[in-house]
Amino acid sequence: MSETNSPSLFMKINKCLIIILIIAIVLLSFGAIYFHFLLADVTEKVELLKNVEIDLHEVNEADDYMLTARRWVYEVNKIIVYYALILAFINGIYFLFNRQLKNFIRPAFLILIGGLVFLYHHTIFFDSKLKTFNDKNGVEWFYYGYQIDQHIGFQRNPLFVASQAIAYFDEYKETNDEVTLTYFRNCIDFLIEDRVIEGKATYYTGDFPLVAYDEPVGWKCGLTNSRVILAMMAAHEESGDSTYLDIAHSVLYPFTIPITEGGLNIKLSDKSWWFCEYPKPNGDSPMVLNGMLSILIAMHKYYDYSNDPLAIKLYEKGLVALKEKLPLFDDNGFSYYDLKKKSAGKSYHMIHLSLLKQIYAIEPDPLFEEYRIKWQAYATEQGW
Repeated sequence: MSETNSPSLFMKINKCLIIILIIAIVLLSFGAIYFHFLLADVTEKVELLKNVEIDLHEVNEADDYMLTARRWVYEVNKIIVYYALILAFINGIYFLFNRQLKNFIRPAFLILIGGLVFLYHHTIFFDSKLKTFNDKNGVEWFYYGYQIDQHIGFQRNPLFVASQAIAYFDEYKETNDEVTLTYFRNCIDFLIEDRVIEGKATYYTGDFPLVAYDEPVGWKCGLTNSRVILAMMAAHEESGDSTYLDIAHSVLYPFTIPITEGGLNIKLSDKSWWFCEYPKPNGDSPMVLNGMLSILIAMHKYYDYSNDPLAIKLYEKGLVALKEKLPLFDDNGFSYYDLKKKSAGKSYHMIHLSLLKQIYAIEPDPLFEEYRIKWQAYATEQGW
C-alpha cells in the first residue's frame, strides 16, 4: 500500500514545485519587460543629455531606479536558478531509483531545462548597462554606475576632461580639423568654469563622492591639477593668450600647500615633498605611485614650456621624495598601487613601467631604471 501511495505523493508534490517554478519564470519575464522599459527611458534621457537638453539629476535619478530594479530582478533570477537546479537534482535521483516513472519525470526535466535556458538569456540581458559618452560639445560624461553600494551615475570628471582636451589638441595638430579644435576649446572652457579658486590656489573638486577612499563630495585630486596644467599649456600654445599660463600657475600653486591646510603635498622634510593624488586633510592620504610620477612629469613639462620657477622648485622637492619612497612600492618584483599596500594589479603595474621610463628620460637616476627593470622582469614572467 505504501509503495503505491509513495510515488503518487511525490508526483503531486513534484507537480506543485514545477508549477511554482513556471509561475516564477513568468513573473520574472514581466520583471524583464519592466526593466526593458526603464532602460529605454534612461537611454532616451541620455540622448537628451548628449544634446544638453535635460538636467543631469533627472538622468541619474532614472538610472538609479533602473539599476535598482535590475539588481532586484537579478537576485530573483539567481534564486530561481538555484531552485530549478535543486528540483532537477531531486528529480534526477528519483528517476535513477524509480525507472517505471520515467514517462512522468522526463517532461519535468524538459520544463526545467527550458526554464534554465530562459533564465540564462535573461541573465545576459540584465548585464545591459549605460556607457560613457561625449555630449554635442565633445565634453565627456563619464558613467560610474554604482561604486560599491553607492549610485554615482553620470558625472563630469575634470581629470578626464583635461585628458580629452590634450588628446583633441594633439589630434588637431595632426589633422587641422576644425571640429576637433572646437571640441578642444569646449573642454578648456569647461575646465575654466569648473575651477575652485582659493586665494592664489586653484583646485578641481569632485561633484560626487570618491567611494574607494571614503571621500565625500568636494574631494581634491593632485593628478587632476597636473593634467589641467598640461591642458592649459595646450590652450596657450593654440591661442598665444597668456591668461592660460596664469591659470596653469594658479593650478600649480596648491602643490606648495600641505594637505593639513587643504593643499596637495605631504612635507616629508624641507627638501622632500610628496604630492598627493588623493589628499585627505586628516593626514591619512594614500601615497599613490602613478599619481606622483604623473605629477612630476607634468611639472617638468610645464617648466620646460613656461620657465615657471615654481614648477622646477616643486619638481626637485618631489624628486627627492620619490627616490626615498620608491623602494617601498616594491612587492618582490610586483608593485603596489599605494603605500597602504594596495596591489597595483596588471594595469597599474604596466602604467608604473611606462611612467618610470618617462621619469628616467628626464632624470636618469639609476634607481628609476633599477625598479623599472625589476618590475619589467615580473611582467615578462607573467606574459604581460
